[in-house]
Amino acid sequence: MYSALPPTSEALAQFTWSTIEPWYRELLLAELSPNTLHTWLAQWSRLSELVEEIQVKQEIACTQNTADQERADRKQRFLDEISVHIQPLDQHLKQKLLASGLSPDGFALPLRRLRTEATLFREQNVPLLNAEEGLKTEYLRFCGSQTVTWQGREIALTALTPILMEPDRRRREQACRP
Repeated sequence: MYSALPPTSEALAQFTWSTIEPWYRELLLAELSPNTLHTWLAQWSRLSELVEEIQVKQEIACTQNTADQERADRKQRFLDEISVHIQPLDQHLKQKLLASGLSPDGFALPLRRLRTEATLFREQNVPLLNAEEGLKTEYLRFCGSQTVTWQGREIALTALTPILMEPDRRRREQACRP
């Protein structure tokens, strides 16, 4: 049996790396066999799901309010203090599963994807990927800070995007030349 994971991503987001790491180490040290595979996969999947949910929520928070530096800092802190450690351990878990030769029913496509990811992974790229995320956040802040006057109101330039998709050409032109 595995250690209980936090019930929500919000709870996990409050932890430091030293609190999160044991869950990954537990998976790395666990024996993989046909009898343990499904529980092992369930634990890894749930842990990955919680981490990914944190990242998605932080991404959404940053795009909802690009002027909020605290949101961007929180996202970058998670990348620098936690994600940078998770990515190599996730790679080791992929390699462990692939080396086991075990293949659960209906898992051929995910295994193929894991093989590809494991082959492409380079630990030296992790800091570069995190830096890229920081640059993306900075770019979103820049784009979100641009405003235009539209129908008498000052709005973010990105708020005009839905109007540019409308079928009415005259309305699209108005959005392009506010």
